[in-house]
Amino acid sequence: GFKLPFALAADGGLAARSVQKKVTVRARTLRVGATGPYVKGMLTGLKRLAIRVPGTGTRFSTQVKDSVMAFQKAYRLRRTYVFDARNWRKLDGARTIKPRRRSPATHLEVDKGRQILMAVKKGKVAGLIAVSTGATGNTPEGSFRIQQKHPYTTSGYGGILVRTMGFVGNFAIHGYSPVPPYPASHGCIREPIWACSWVYDQSWVGEALFIYH
Repeated sequence: GFKLPFALAADGGLAARSVQKKVTVRARTLRVGATGPYVKGMLTGLKRLAIRVPGTGTRFSTQVKDSVMAFQKAYRLRRTYVFDARNWRKLDGARTIKPRRRSPATHLEVDKGRQILMAVKKGKVAGLIAVSTGATGNTPEGSFRIQQKHPYTTSGYGGILVRTMGFVGNFAIHGYSPVPPYPASHGCIREPIWACSWVYDQSWVGEALFIYH
């Protein structure tokens, strides 16, 4: 809830008076298929925290679901894809996630523990998305650089990899479906396909990449 202050000016021999009214607003639970101003408010709040969103419209799409998961992962909430009262409370007053590294000013970070990727610009997170790393924990950790970029590649395990950025050996960051809430890949860093182009376009061969747990 929140309080609404009212100020009543002195009039007709009556003294001035200040009044506060407590208003309770019930948080609306949002999930895929929801529509309306609550969805728009949620997306506007996520965008404020530098979480990549597919716009700030009024429909909770499957793409919006990925943004909600990025928020839940980044702020250590239950990974449900459902935006409930706990999520609303966290969104209210939350601050943008801070990167672990401040140098170089522009770089990429992957937090395997939270399963998120952060694009850092001028020392601050400019974009944050949900990812899925190696199911066995085999995604390498340490300091790397983007070695190569390809719009599309194929995988030895089958399927097309979208906006591939290799960083060491056969390991790469790329768009793929699905990107579940947990580590599920063969070792690469999976991104939602709708969000991977933004990361790809922001990055370059030689850019620093830090992967940690």
